[in-house]
Amino acid sequence: MAEEKFSCSACGENFDRESAVAECRMCHRSYCEECIDERGYCVPCEESKK
Repeated sequence: MAEEKFSCSACGENFDRESAVAECRMCHRSYCEECIDERGYCVPCEESKK
């Protein structure tokens, strides 16, 4: 059986896998849509660019 929940490694929240998963354009890891900015970068990648 497939896993139905997704745990975001940036914020730690659990989400339904189909509705909340987005991929970072820089590191290609999966995060929730809340942790991906409008340009498609995740919170950890944005912080490392500063």
